[in-house]
Amino acid sequence: MSAGASTGLSVVLFVVLGLTSALDVIRHPKALETTARLKIPPRMVPVLGAIKTVGAVGVILGFSNVRIAEIVGMCLVFYFAIAVLTHLRAKDKITNAIPAFVMLGVSLAYLASQFAK
Repeated sequence: MSAGASTGLSVVLFVVLGLTSALDVIRHPKALETTARLKIPPRMVPVLGAIKTVGAVGVILGFSNVRIAEIVGMCLVFYFAIAVLTHLRAKDKITNAIPAFVMLGVSLAYLASQFAK
């Protein structure tokens, strides 16, 4: 995978994680609606936001340290795999689960790009 593709994946992850973490931390109604549908307690929404914030920071730190990028990639794959499973467990509509599936794919590609360095 080219350096440009790896950078592009990093930017996508950073932007998505940054925006969605902000929505979680401020307890935006859309974030609360989604987590309620998935049977996630409201008190966990800011925790999910904090996890995403750490992931976004890790992606930035990964630009200067490949080992950090690899660890962040593994953690993001784990996080989004759990997100996909949570949608499946809640029998959520597939259209609601697509973002989790897409982000799992982006995280897998990011991880692969880091191991290819």
